[in-house]
Amino acid sequence: MIYNRQRKVRLNIKRLGGFALEVTGGLELGQRWFDVAFVDDPEILRLNREFRHTKRPTDVLSFPWAWDEGPSKVRNIFRRELEGFLGDVIISAETARRDASEEGITLDVKLRQLVLHGALHLLGYDHETDNGEMQSLENKLLARLGIDTFERRLAPTKMKRKKQVKAQPPVAAGAKRGLPA
Repeated sequence: MIYNRQRKVRLNIKRLGGFALEVTGGLELGQRWFDVAFVDDPEILRLNREFRHTKRPTDVLSFPWAWDEGPSKVRNIFRRELEGFLGDVIISAETARRDASEEGITLDVKLRQLVLHGALHLLGYDHETDNGEMQSLENKLLARLGIDTFERRLAPTKMKRKKQVKAQPPVAAGAKRGLPA
């Protein structure tokens, strides 16, 4: 599902929902799925403070769903309904708009990149610790999906950009699940 929880940036939710389905296919998720919510800077700042203890807005946060957390009675009640649910990707439309302008790409391209980026985090990838594995996979998938981004254009060289911080609540080590190379 795609949710628009902000009113500051005009979004084509239908198009972004279609792209989320393309990502699901590109990542060969099968019956696994994720939700995407677009929020404004104050909301992403609130989430970033609460979950990452960072006092600034960011572009995307990912919150993996963990079946092993919470009371077993609750897990059993919702198991069928949420079986295959990977988690939530939260994107600040305002930050994405600023970043797209700085990178010389359209907002639509930036939002698509962030949907894919957030989905990779849900699958256990972490660009801050994986020696470029996530970025390499992201670039390959963006190319396969026909998306030209700032990061893809700079892929052969070292990026000299501000460090982006992504939310990654604790996930079991080795949680990456069967992605195409």
